[in-house]
Amino acid sequence: MYGCTAVACYDGASALSEALRFAPDVCLIDYNMPGLNGCDVARRLRAWRSGESISLIAVTAHGNAAMRASTAQAGFDHHFVKPVDWEALRRVLAERAHALGRTTSPALGAFRG
Repeated sequence: MYGCTAVACYDGASALSEALRFAPDVCLIDYNMPGLNGCDVARRLRAWRSGESISLIAVTAHGNAAMRASTAQAGFDHHFVKPVDWEALRRVLAERAHALGRTTSPALGAFRG
């Protein structure tokens, strides 16, 4: 989508292992995944890829202040509420590509439950 190279995973453990192998620039992470929830995955990705540039986007059905605070505290850069606003996602991906100095779209990990 949007010219990204993408990899999809459907549980927290495989999301972590695939993110380490694939090294995406951006990760869309569902909060409700089997095994590890999205915040657990985000914290581990931040710790494992310390010093590396990675953009984390929380995807959840909850847009309340408590959930937004939880995802921010876990290290997410953005919080999208389902259904995802595709134009907003396109803008975030374009901004990320620009920040990386690329004319092509960033590599995307889509981790969902």
